[in-house]
Amino acid sequence: MNLPLAPGIAARAVAYASSDSGYIDDINRHRSDVNRTTVRGGRASLRVLPGDDWEIEVGGAVQDLSGHDGQYAFSHLPPLTRTENFAQPYDTDFAVADMVVRKRWSKTELISATGWVRHELTSHFDATGSAGTSEPQLFLEYIDINLISNETRISRSEPDGSGWLAGISLINNSAATRRKLGPPRSLTPITGVHNRVSETALFSQYNYPLTPHLLGTVGARLTYTRSVGRARPGNRACLTYFEMS
Repeated sequence: MNLPLAPGIAARAVAYASSDSGYIDDINRHRSDVNRTTVRGGRASLRVLPGDDWEIEVGGAVQDLSGHDGQYAFSHLPPLTRTENFAQPYDTDFAVADMVVRKRWSKTELISATGWVRHELTSHFDATGSAGTSEPQLFLEYIDINLISNETRISRSEPDGSGWLAGISLINNSAATRRKLGPPRSLTPITGVHNRVSETALFSQYNYPLTPHLLGTVGARLTYTRSVGRARPGNRACLTYFEMS
């Protein structure tokens, strides 16, 4: 869909879905074509021109990718086959949103861009033998990533190539990982991790024409970054912490 909604307002939207059939057989479970994958998603954007050289764009997208089983085979078995104790599905979901605001005054322009990303990944692995026992073991991993960023800058340019730019950039990223291991019906939480990175930067640049064919540029960037990583023991408090974050 791509259509005007009103003077100075237009929207665009896309939806999609696909399914890829599997081609790997699991001999142990007597299953054929176990690795089917499906993808569903969509994106949309809205552009508004309120007047006086202002421009606003808002957009977003979502996608869900699911795999019914692992995408691998064993080289010592017949082609495109393997033998496992249970299915190893995986799922990755993400959502993004963004907003860009622009304002122009003759030779000067202000731009502020803000973005947000949420990414969730779930994976199942056959970990039989990893715990020193022949009993089937399942390993589950959940990864939850959140990112938000903004960059705001103002710039001015002249016909002779001279000009300047100044701005600020902000980034905050959080990645939490939870894990479980054990028999499929009695999994036990094990150690996970939570990493967080934040960054603030101030930057500027100045251009000056040295000759009609040579432009000199000088700039500076001041950045403050903080990175924190914490291991989380496998207990109920750990799981609650991540679910609430």
